[in-house]
Amino acid sequence: MFCKDALARDASAPDFVTPDLVTPDLVTLEGEVEAALLAAAHGAWPREAVLALVGRREEGHAVIEGCVLLQNIAPEDAVFAVDPIEFVRLEAGQRAAGRQWLGFAHSHPNGLAELSAQDRATLWPHCVQLVLGLRKAAPATLRAFWLDGAHMQAIPMRTLARGEVLA
Repeated sequence: MFCKDALARDASAPDFVTPDLVTPDLVTLEGEVEAALLAAAHGAWPREAVLALVGRREEGHAVIEGCVLLQNIAPEDAVFAVDPIEFVRLEAGQRAAGRQWLGFAHSHPNGLAELSAQDRATLWPHCVQLVLGLRKAAPATLRAFWLDGAHMQAIPMRTLARGEVLA
């Protein structure tokens, strides 16, 4: 969850929290984004890691150019919460650098790359949500989702290798 109260579930949140209300038809991870997500998830173990996703929208695609690790302020390991002030500062800094906030990524230690019931109830809608499932003795899995009110949609995803150009 971004934050269970105030801004997180407020439909009148500032414009920057809804970069584009149209569901992207593809999420592309550029460069080392996937490796950074994995490193953050392993580094946070056994807690959930949470990261902001930044990049650009291009012809219906969400292009994730980078991710920024955020502090998980939740008191429990199996959930996450982000300080709204930390997020607002991050978003303003990324916008000043010419990047757009596109959504969040979080890990499920000992879990699947699926949205939990808690995720569906508390995550911000109208932005990309990446979920990284980490299970012992199994490869990590990463999936992309879009929440639109009560509806959830999985979004196809691809990762570009370092130096590969978006075609």
